[in-house]
Amino acid sequence: MISLDISKGFDCIWHKGLLAKLPIFGLQPTLITWIASFLSGRSISIRIDGFLSRPHSISSGVPQGSVISPVLFILFINDLLSSLSSSIFSFADDTYLSSSFSSNPQHLAYSHVSSHCNISAALLINDLTNIERWSKDNHVEFNQGKTKQAVISHKHHQDFPLVFMNGCELDISSSFTQLGLSISSNLTWKPHIHSIAKHASQKLGFLSRACGCFSPPQLLTMLKLLLGSRRLTQKSRSLLQLEL
Repeated sequence: MISLDISKGFDCIWHKGLLAKLPIFGLQPTLITWIASFLSGRSISIRIDGFLSRPHSISSGVPQGSVISPVLFILFINDLLSSLSSSIFSFADDTYLSSSFSSNPQHLAYSHVSSHCNISAALLINDLTNIERWSKDNHVEFNQGKTKQAVISHKHHQDFPLVFMNGCELDISSSFTQLGLSISSNLTWKPHIHSIAKHASQKLGFLSRACGCFSPPQLLTMLKLLLGSRRLTQKSRSLLQLEL
């Protein structure tokens, strides 16, 4: 699996290129004109120590926080997603490329496993070459330092060929986080559980420090908000009362 990082994802959308692609999706000319108006006439300024620079017009990027921005981003990179031979998963500007195969160590010789690894690596390298070509044509830059690879397997001995992008070997990561789920290279849940426990500990630490400032009902309300739940089990209520 390869985690692709597009440098300044939403800021890199080339307006002219995006507008040229929209008719392919069946958008009406009036809607395309509205989107063009939405993107045009924008400028940026920089404020440092109270001093504001002159405004500079921009020809790329979509507004951060806008509801339509993630949709425009997906439409902009859609032709890239459909041109790759490997499996690809994209969530807004988070994109993952993967090639997989299954092996039974009792029935598959090591040489066959190695052959499958070479085939998977070749597919990924070919797709990365297509991604490099697409990025040049669409004025998009992929962050080489943040683009990483991982071999996800139960096997302790992982002899996987090197994967390169732009002539440089990709760094190897022990885990990926996808939509809040941590996937480790050895298929264990430890990194994910550790992340959840650390997050919960930080929230409970806040409540512990706030005990002297709020009443038990107020702390209970804050606990519900922090846990993202409207209801607590009776056991949770009892533990909270005991803590108070």
